[in-house]
Amino acid sequence: MSDKVRFCIKCGNKINPGERFCRKCGTPITQLDISRPTIHTATPPTPLKKEPIFSDREIKEIEIPKELYEQFSYRGELKSTKEKMEKLSVEVERIMDKIKSGEVDMAEYTDEIKDLKGQFATLKEKKNGLEGKIKSLPHEALAEDEELWRERLQKLDSVRKEKNLSKEVYQKMKAEYQEKYANASKKRRDEIAKMQLWKRKLEEERQNMKEKLEILETRYATGELSEANYTKELKKIKEGYDKKKLALSELSEVLIKI
Repeated sequence: MSDKVRFCIKCGNKINPGERFCRKCGTPITQLDISRPTIHTATPPTPLKKEPIFSDREIKEIEIPKELYEQFSYRGELKSTKEKMEKLSVEVERIMDKIKSGEVDMAEYTDEIKDLKGQFATLKEKKNGLEGKIKSLPHEALAEDEELWRERLQKLDSVRKEKNLSKEVYQKMKAEYQEKYANASKKRRDEIAKMQLWKRKLEEERQNMKEKLEILETRYATGELSEANYTKELKKIKEGYDKKKLALSELSEVLIKI
């Protein structure tokens, strides 16, 4: 056997004298093995071009059902209302603590406390009204349906043992439940895909409205619009912008959770 340094013809690992098999890949060593490493190179994979999840055409053509847009808006507004109520509660509590500690006199804050409580009552009424408008979203019902068939599939295995089901009946029912579970899963995934499209659509629309606001302010600054017309247009655009912002925020949060 040659005294030259030898290497495995398969993986290129160094072969020590007397070894009959490669320690790395197990390939048998023969007299025909070459005295230099066989360099195995692989062409690095070409990086895949990152394609957008949704095309511009899909985003442009998708329409958010009015009732679902309203639901996302209601949910966003409800969340905002609860946050405002929490802030008012904290402020009233802060003032009451100062009064209890003797730091300030009750008479000094009577009107302020009355005003804060009035604001809280108004917000509470608004919260109750919004809660009455909240309905379940399609993906929530689809998730429940998917979970139902998943549980039935699991239960089928228990029933098979308890009732001693025949192999034929078990396989037939399992195939049926698997198909229904797969269909429910697909419907839920399709709904989520639509929601992702709606999110992109809302992002695009919000950006367009933001641009409109900037243009409006510029027209007013240059004197093209009177203050009355500016105020009128500003109110209209801002109301739509705020509503869209709330809907987008809520939709984004829902997508994160699922």
